[in-house]
Order: sequence, then C-alpha cells, then structure tokens
Amino acid sequence: MKNIFTTILLVCGFLLTNCKEDAVDPNNPLKGEWKLVASYADPGNGSGKYEPVSEKIYVKFNVDFSISNNDAYTSYKIIDDKNVEITGKDGRTFRYLYTIQKSTLTLNNLACYEGCWQQYVKQ
Repeated sequence: MKNIFTTILLVCGFLLTNCKEDAVDPNNPLKGEWKLVASYADPGNGSGKYEPVSEKIYVKFNVDFSISNNDAYTSYKIIDDKNVEITGKDGRTFRYLYTIQKSTLTLNNLACYEGCWQQYVKQ
C-alpha cells in the first residue's frame, strides 16, 4: 500500500511540474495558429472599443515565415520584439505593432491613425 501511494505521489508530482503553457520561441513568437476574436476601431474621436468578431477567421504563422489560412497575406518578417512586417498577396508590406500576453496576440496596424487593433487567441 505504501508503494502504491508513493508511486501515485511521484506520478502526480511529475505531471504537475511538466504541465506548462507552450514555450514562446524567442526567434518567432508569432509562430502557430491564431483565431481572431475581437477588432477595435475608433472613428477618430476616442470613442472606439473592441467588438467581438462573429466570423471564424484564423491565421497561421508558419515556422518558415509564411502565412497560411489567410486570404490576404502570404508572409511575415519579425523586425524586433514589438514590430512585424506582413506581406500581402499583392506584394505590399504592412507594419504592425504586436504584443503577446499569455495566449492573446494583439496586432496594431501602424498605417491606421485612428487606432485599429485586432486580437487573436492562440489555438
């Protein structure tokens, strides 16, 4: 009985110490599939707010810096720990400010003066 209890304790301890969130790759923190959950827009008067998104929109940032599951973009380039350049299917590049908090990615299109953010949750 003592051996069974000890074995159960060891297994539980092992499982608890090895259960953690996926580690973020410091060279590619965007890597993975993300689901769009909210969009923020401000008409220019400071009254903007996040609105939930009803469509199921996903974007997948691949290890090779290509983008899949998205009709508008083809690739991305991490500039630094806050900026990413995303290339559209038409060849134009767009710069975004990004933050990742826990499993939420926020993208801010720097070309949008009124404040245009999108929030994604990691899948």
